[in-house]
Amino acid sequence: MTWMTWFERAWPLSKLLLVGTAAYLQAQGVASLVASEVAPDRVVPLPPTTSPTIPRDPPPSGAAILARNVFDSEVGPLDGSAVVPPPPEPEPVVAVNPADVPKCDFGYVRLIVAGDPSYAFASIEGKDRKSSLYRVGDVVASHRLHRIAWDRVWLGEPGSRCQMRLSDEAPTPKPKRVTRPKRPRKRGRRTPRLPRNLADKITRISDTHYKVDRSALGAILEQQTRLMRRTRARPVKEDGEVVGLRLSRIRRGTLLDTVGLKNGDVIRSINGFNLGDPQKALEAYGRLRTANHLGVEIQRRGKPVTIDFDIQ
Repeated sequence: MTWMTWFERAWPLSKLLLVGTAAYLQAQGVASLVASEVAPDRVVPLPPTTSPTIPRDPPPSGAAILARNVFDSEVGPLDGSAVVPPPPEPEPVVAVNPADVPKCDFGYVRLIVAGDPSYAFASIEGKDRKSSLYRVGDVVASHRLHRIAWDRVWLGEPGSRCQMRLSDEAPTPKPKRVTRPKRPRKRGRRTPRLPRNLADKITRISDTHYKVDRSALGAILEQQTRLMRRTRARPVKEDGEVVGLRLSRIRRGTLLDTVGLKNGDVIRSINGFNLGDPQKALEAYGRLRTANHLGVEIQRRGKPVTIDFDIQ
């Protein structure tokens, strides 16, 4: 058997050995690599770390509250740092007899309730004649009430005090208002009503048409001053010219009310004679006794109206 024959027979086994050897070496290398990464003796120690120093808060204290004392502004700090002002000097005693204090000239005492100082008060009337109640310490016309006694009060500051006594004369009272008796009302000042004997001679046919007996017309013209007393007739102007007479104070039952005239009516003409012209008005008046018909043109609530009178 030649070596070639032996080599051909041993080649598969040699190939297997070579593959196994390569696998073994590769596995050993991987194991060494893993061991070098995870082995404790291979770990590189980290440098030691030092934690920073954290400052700690000071222990709680009430010194700020005691130094400020926000609860009482008058007492001030409670820690002893406040400067305590010296006590006020006592009021100097003025060797003046209270009865010799001058009289106050700005009011009068009307009432005093004395006794317990905490309940005592006085009613003082000022120059404006208004009374008010005051207690010790109150201000009366820029003067402080100092003391209240049974018969007087003292006001003002030491050295400039004055007194008010109940016995001081009060201001002159207001004169009483004299009520004058009402004057009796005079009778006969109103416009008289049209007498019945004349009213029966005026017949109303419609609101704008009347029938008048001639005898009644003559009597009315003779008594016109009395029958039209208190009735007013004022001139009415348009563009500066008189265009008629406005009637007012017409009462029920009077002459003008009986012939259909009303308050506010403006008489513009009678039988065509313009009442705005005095000469024409007199001419119309002169023809009343002989006229058989009267046409009175009026303006009522802005509208023209004609009232006709048939005289028989």
